[in-house]
Amino acid sequence: MLVDAHSGQVWATLPPVAVDGESWTLALWYLREQGVVCKGSVSDGGRAIADALQTTQAISTHQRDVWHLLHLAGQVQARLERMVQEEEERWLVVERQEQQQATTGRRTTGRPAKTTSSEQEQLLIALHRLLGAERYLFAQLRELEEVVVLSGEKEPRLLCCQTRRSEVQTVLDAALGGHPVSSHGTAKRSAAGDQAGEAGAARPVVLC
Repeated sequence: MLVDAHSGQVWATLPPVAVDGESWTLALWYLREQGVVCKGSVSDGGRAIADALQTTQAISTHQRDVWHLLHLAGQVQARLERMVQEEEERWLVVERQEQQQATTGRRTTGRPAKTTSSEQEQLLIALHRLLGAERYLFAQLRELEEVVVLSGEKEPRLLCCQTRRSEVQTVLDAALGGHPVSSHGTAKRSAAGDQAGEAGAARPVVLC
């Protein structure tokens, strides 16, 4: 479905088709044949529509919609929070195993832990630091996506579009670029790093 972002008017509806660049390209060409002049476009950042806009030479006036971008940020933060919770639970298990072995002198039954409690503690410190950084960056992103944004100076001024765009890009690069966390010699990708493919789609401008 193609909808005017300002008026809400539906310009075109399509039957079930493959979600690919070719289908979107045909839809955009159809609008052009009907005399509809598209001065700009907003999408969820999907690869298919990006390919179509590239083909029709309309990518320069394209921007991401804010909702999907913030939704992606929420997914990244939620994955990282789950990772922290899992590693905290694993830490408790490792501590119990070490205490039992110290008390009885025998190894516990079941699969042995791959880390010591000390190593697990260091991993958790790194993950909590990363989670705190992500929460701060995503809070900054939400603030930058407000309708009106003021600078943090002593005498606040209205941030221009170019400055906001630069700030948003900086936050996206930092928050969605991936953060390796080392654990007993093995590089573990953070939840943010797991989203690297989606982060690439988040790069287009989100401010007009």
